[in-house]
Amino acid sequence: MRHDPERHTGGGLAPAHAGARLGPFNAEKVRIFATMGGGVLALDFATKWIVQETFFLGQSRPVLGSFFRLTYIINPGAAFGFQVGGHSRLVFTILGAGVLLLLFTLYRWTPPHDRFRLGVIAVVCGGALGNLLDRLAHPFGVVDFFDVGIGRARLPIFNIADVAISVGALLLAASFWREGHEDEKEKAKRKREWERNDAQEGGMGAGGDI
Repeated sequence: MRHDPERHTGGGLAPAHAGARLGPFNAEKVRIFATMGGGVLALDFATKWIVQETFFLGQSRPVLGSFFRLTYIINPGAAFGFQVGGHSRLVFTILGAGVLLLLFTLYRWTPPHDRFRLGVIAVVCGGALGNLLDRLAHPFGVVDFFDVGIGRARLPIFNIADVAISVGALLLAASFWREGHEDEKEKAKRKREWERNDAQEGGMGAGGDI
């Protein structure tokens, strides 16, 4: 009997963790999400509050000379100052809500044993929620304050939430790339095993025809 790797999975190899996918209220998933996402959200809220209480709008204070400064601004756009005109606040409020919905879906379908991906999703959610709440609380935009650069070559001013979103998005992409790479390796391994079994069965069959 010939072993068909595609026939066992309905056209492709099912992920090893397919049966382990659980809903959003698994205790381990909730713990990771609350710790990582809540930590980012709390840190973002605290730093924004401190800046608003100790700086006046537009004020800048050096931390590492001119390379790293704290500069209090209100950003009507998205992370790192990206804007889409006069409707930036509305557009990015809607986009922020959509991103959170997408992240919740990813969180829901991520198995509890994949702690790395769960942690990364939680970090991005914490950042996205921090900026979304800030955008809803302030009619003119989001509080930004990290000011990094050399001379006139400077990054757009950003905040803790922006860092969490940007770094988390890169790590999330890396986790999907790693999963795809591992699935391909597993698929190739199983295919070699099936081919070896087919070859052995074929040899046994030939040996019995005398």
